[in-house]
Amino acid sequence: MDNFKKNLKVQTISEEERQNAIKKYKENQMEKYQQFYNNKKIQKYFHNIVAAIMIVENEYYEFHGINIPYRFKSNQSTSDKLDEALKTAKVFYNEKNELVVSSKPILDSFAMKVISRRRPPAFSSTDLEIRKLIEEKKKNQILLEEMQNFKTRLIKDEYIKSKNYEYKYECTKLEYYEKCKKMLNCLKEIADPKSTNLLASYEEKIIDINNRLEFLNASKTANEPDELVDYEDLTEKNINFFKILSQLENSIYNKSDLAILTKQFQSIFENNDVFEKLGVSLSKEIPKKEKRTENGFESNFFYLDTLFGPIECQLQTEDQYRSRKLWLCSTYKTKRKSNKAPTYS
Repeated sequence: MDNFKKNLKVQTISEEERQNAIKKYKENQMEKYQQFYNNKKIQKYFHNIVAAIMIVENEYYEFHGINIPYRFKSNQSTSDKLDEALKTAKVFYNEKNELVVSSKPILDSFAMKVISRRRPPAFSSTDLEIRKLIEEKKKNQILLEEMQNFKTRLIKDEYIKSKNYEYKYECTKLEYYEKCKKMLNCLKEIADPKSTNLLASYEEKIIDINNRLEFLNASKTANEPDELVDYEDLTEKNINFFKILSQLENSIYNKSDLAILTKQFQSIFENNDVFEKLGVSLSKEIPKKEKRTENGFESNFFYLDTLFGPIECQLQTEDQYRSRKLWLCSTYKTKRKSNKAPTYS
């Protein structure tokens, strides 16, 4: 009976014990992660994983190219991530009366992106999810074709740098801004509901256009011809037909391209001798994760079980990958400007 009561007693852990356990846990974890940077054989193993994915994917899907940028995260970055994870770590005694730390693992000390490129158009699919996205794409392509035709009324040659465009002034301001508004409304429909910042930016532009249209209608006198677009209209940064059209072209294809890439990526690991020899497989413990950000970036995450633990693999379309890099650069520049000390003349 005494032993039974003893076993029921909850063991308390002092703050000092908790901190010592966490410190020891972090030291052990950092020792493990540092092998990624210090052991050339381990690094070569991960290089081989990346090479194997590119080779096998090309064998399976010859005309669906991919790029795989990858990196080993720095010790400091991994240490910072561990510190963040350990803020919510659980410390407890296990059945063997040992002090145990349970914390969210760091899965991206080595991480890769699989970027789709050179995608041939898909007009149908046996996969229900992809078929639905293809049908949605076809519906939006009608609008895309309309806008691409309208573009020919604005410039003489599209196959040059945009800064060298020779503009035409054949359409009215009313028509120009109505076309911009139509594309923005379509972009709102395409965007994921979680893309709150992106949706807000579209809405701001639509409000801006409505104000311009209202002013044009109010300032027009009877029997006066509609005002034609001018250079300022066609080169303005905020409401710009060419930029909005480019966004529309990419957005229409992004969802189906990402879905196709995801299905293809999963398939290359099925009963594959190359990955079996490398000791690599899709993780069954960590499920696929979809990430949809407030700024409109979409990607899917898979986790690969390897000989040295699970690693993160992020799937993106080329447009999303490039757009996010540009967004990060512009955000970094904005922050640097805002952090500058004021100058006085």
